[in-house]
Amino acid sequence: MEARLSPTTAKDALAPYQREAARHRDFQGGEMMANVTIDHGTYKQIKHYDRAQMAKFCENLYMQGYNDAKRTDEGVDSEAVYAVIASVRGIGPKRLAAIKGAVDTAFKEETK
Repeated sequence: MEARLSPTTAKDALAPYQREAARHRDFQGGEMMANVTIDHGTYKQIKHYDRAQMAKFCENLYMQGYNDAKRTDEGVDSEAVYAVIASVRGIGPKRLAAIKGAVDTAFKEETK
């Protein structure tokens, strides 16, 4: 029989992921962009860009953000997710094993 985590332990295990999800929710709303500042010189340069220069500027800005996100991405700890699922009332060892098998199969197919 598998050991089950208490709901408190399960919540503690997911806390970092909930904070990350909240950060992404804020970003979708655009509130995080209010903290970005552009110095006066850069603003003046951007005002005079033509279409090609603006496209290049946007591409560079996007790639900087993409690389920052890629560098800080920790991924999801599947064992922490399974621990939370196991803490749900009505999920026994057999059902948990079936869920693990389905998830593992889906991710193996996705990475091919």
